[in-house]
Amino acid sequence: MHEPVRGTQADRTGRVSRPTGAPATFHAAPGSHAYVIALCSVAAIGGFLFGFDSGVINGAVDALAHAFGTRAAATGFAVASVLLGCAVGAFGAGTLADRLGRRPTMLLNAVLFLAGAVVTGGAGSAGLFIAARIAGGLAIGAASVLAPMYISEVARPMCAADWPRCSRWQLCWGCSVPS
Repeated sequence: MHEPVRGTQADRTGRVSRPTGAPATFHAAPGSHAYVIALCSVAAIGGFLFGFDSGVINGAVDALAHAFGTRAAATGFAVASVLLGCAVGAFGAGTLADRLGRRPTMLLNAVLFLAGAVVTGGAGSAGLFIAARIAGGLAIGAASVLAPMYISEVARPMCAADWPRCSRWQLCWGCSVPS
């Protein structure tokens, strides 16, 4: 009738504590609803950036061809090169997040987003532009995997099934803003 619960320890006073090697989990305090909403909203920005990038680049195709003096095939590759990075970023993000943790990987991803945007904006050649787009694509692909995963982990005490949809909604919103 009074069997101990697995994974817990009790001291002489009967207080239950975790074993020292147990992983810490996020427990939402009664007043932390706004904190979780803020975290989920910030994490969903990755979805918005994915959609925004897809929408913005379509309007810049002619300007890119003129600026770099490229033909249709090279301009098309420069525009589509982000998808190469997306595939690699999405494929490797889970493994990297398992090794480093979700939050550090998302911070690294934010730095990659920023660096890719700065270099893309200042690129003086088509080669540098393509390299920066691939780096930006790594960040976009990683964000498309990491953001819903991080959101579902943080929001688990509240409603883990509903918050990852926010990231997908942001992707759609990001596509329609430049239009």
